[in-house]
Amino acid sequence: MTAVAFALAGCSSGSGGEDQQAAVSSSAAVASTATPSEAADLAGASGIAQAMQAKIPTITKTVNLTEDTDPNDLLGRPHGYTSATILFDETVLSADDTDACDTTDPGVDCGATIEVFASAADAEQRAKYIDSVTSGLGGLFTEYDTVSGTALLRAAGAMKPSEAATYKKAFLEVAGQ
Repeated sequence: MTAVAFALAGCSSGSGGEDQQAAVSSSAAVASTATPSEAADLAGASGIAQAMQAKIPTITKTVNLTEDTDPNDLLGRPHGYTSATILFDETVLSADDTDACDTTDPGVDCGATIEVFASAADAEQRAKYIDSVTSGLGGLFTEYDTVSGTALLRAAGAMKPSEAATYKKAFLEVAGQ
């Protein structure tokens, strides 16, 4: 929040590109010194994923979804997420078939997905929808879902419960609730 106010104050002079560039540089400096929760707020799903990767050594890489790579076609749509990032986890990938993670449509089966929405209500609604779909499939498809504010963590059902608990703990620490 401080970074946003600082950036807005820096842009209010309206005197051209140099002032705007200084505001962007100052905002970036504040973001780089922000707490993990503040940094995650500034960077959406990508920031949360990067902060989680720093806490969980089995996360080997993160990939930000785009309109072209979003397997759910929800990115940027009404009540859909505003950003989403896939977390690749080596324990899930070694325990599961990795073909799905080698495609252009990676998803939660690669380890986990962070989805960030415009509102907490949209995040809750998405979690409830996923629960209703997966609970109807019996044990065929499961995942561990956790909501924190506007962010939703979707961890692969292939994870051991203890691994999912590690993800949940890191997510709640990073997302701020």
